[in-house]
Amino acid sequence: MSSYDHFDEEKAREAWASADLKPRPGFGFYPDYVWDALEGFTAFYMSQEEAEGAGVDISNYTIPHKDLFRCSVLNHTWQFLFPGLHDSGIGVCPPLWDKASCIPPVLEGETAVFPCMQMYDGTRYYAKDNATRVCLANGTWANKTDYDFCTEMTVDPDQEPEIEISVHVYFIGYSISLLALIFALCIFLSFREMRCLRHKIHIGLFLTYIFTDLAWILTSLLQSPMMNDQEDENLTIFVVWCTIRNMLNYFHLTTFFWMFLEGLYLFLQVQVPLSLANIKHKHFLIVGWGVPGLVILVWGILRMCLENTNSPADPNDYPGLKKVNRCPFYEDHSVDFPAYKMPVLVLLLANCFFLVWIMVIVISKLRAQTVMEYDRKHWKAAKALIVIIPLLGITYLLTFSGPDKVVYPMAYLVFQCIRALLLSTQGFVITLPYCFLNSEVRSVINTRWERWRLVRSVGADSIRNSTAIMLKTRIDLTPTTGYSTYFTSLDPRAVHNTPQQTTGNNLHGGGQGGDARARSKLLNVPEHHHHNHSNVYDYITNGSNGVGAISIPTSESGKTDAL
Repeated sequence: MSSYDHFDEEKAREAWASADLKPRPGFGFYPDYVWDALEGFTAFYMSQEEAEGAGVDISNYTIPHKDLFRCSVLNHTWQFLFPGLHDSGIGVCPPLWDKASCIPPVLEGETAVFPCMQMYDGTRYYAKDNATRVCLANGTWANKTDYDFCTEMTVDPDQEPEIEISVHVYFIGYSISLLALIFALCIFLSFREMRCLRHKIHIGLFLTYIFTDLAWILTSLLQSPMMNDQEDENLTIFVVWCTIRNMLNYFHLTTFFWMFLEGLYLFLQVQVPLSLANIKHKHFLIVGWGVPGLVILVWGILRMCLENTNSPADPNDYPGLKKVNRCPFYEDHSVDFPAYKMPVLVLLLANCFFLVWIMVIVISKLRAQTVMEYDRKHWKAAKALIVIIPLLGITYLLTFSGPDKVVYPMAYLVFQCIRALLLSTQGFVITLPYCFLNSEVRSVINTRWERWRLVRSVGADSIRNSTAIMLKTRIDLTPTTGYSTYFTSLDPRAVHNTPQQTTGNNLHGGGQGGDARARSKLLNVPEHHHHNHSNVYDYITNGSNGVGAISIPTSESGKTDAL
């Protein structure tokens, strides 16, 4: 047989004797020479001529199918590849395919130890662990292979490192954008000055980016546990993930519609400002949220009607990827470009037209002799569009193509990271010209801040003044012959030049208290009320003449005396 012409049995013996064995997943531990010989035999039988002669199509062979074919070759060639076993004179359990692994031949009464298989029933396994099967004393295999130590893979082994890096960049960028957008939205909703139509359009743009970033973060957090759930034990995670994933398509589309509305509003404000009187906020809501829903509806119907059922899933796919592919509209389709991507390109072209038209008109007005204030405002808004529209357009075009991963691996890695950075930070970038760096927003915040400080300062002064007046205002009752005297401290500005009253009254603080008596009013009350008013503090209501009046009931008539 020609396939054995170059095989040297002595070299095979030396290779086994060298004990330089290497793990071969699902097959055992083989020296390089013996394994290369087995691969040569397998390649010979699997050559296109031999396959065609046997009527076998090897183009769609999966890993288990190739292992099965290699095991069948080993069944016919193991006497050459294991000369020590063949010449031992003891019974041997021959190679056995158990639908997962090719158990290597061993002497009767021994146990075959081999690395775990690469794949079984669509699930990949770690080859670092070992499986075993016992060869009975009669030269037959036991009924069951022990795969207890074989564990399933939790991540795709073929996942490139640049994918992991880009995922981290996406997650960080979307998180930063989400925080910035929420903060900007709170600013717009907190001030009544930010409630005009233009600001409401900004709010709509912020909201669509908030929903987009939040949907991406949620899908990223749910994807890992969903893909690790190999047995579909928790179907809810998959349903929630798939639902949010499809909503992400809708929110992604709304970002371009709201950006289009930003350009349309500024175009109408510059070109035909009177037309804005007939346009309401609800019209922008219909275009910004309703029209993308119609586009998604048409796209979904076309996808379902034209779904390609002639391309079965790759049987070598990682099992987690198979579950992801079960989500509707996840995989690319030929109808995606005309039904989903084409409307986005049309919106970008329309915004480019708006931008060029606005720039021409605004610059021409700024060069004129008379420049109005609203022209300067239009110029500021146009500068914001200069930054945002190219950002959206360039990043969207980056999703179509990039460097070849095989030909330019380093360029491909850099491209993936740059694209992830630009796409994930779009929300943060739009908050800069529309909120954080916007002079109008900053002016409103500064005005509110100064007003709050002023109110707080005035309120503190009022509290301090009220406390001082309360401490100054004192009603002191002192026993006199038949009367008690009420002294009320008054504001010197209100009672300056008050004449000193001495007739029929006993004034406290005589001698050195003349100035105090000049600022006080003597209030006479019958003495039998003295015991009810000791140590009383109260406010005195100023009359027209600056002198307080207190009404106190008398004991005889029950009437009051106005004092």
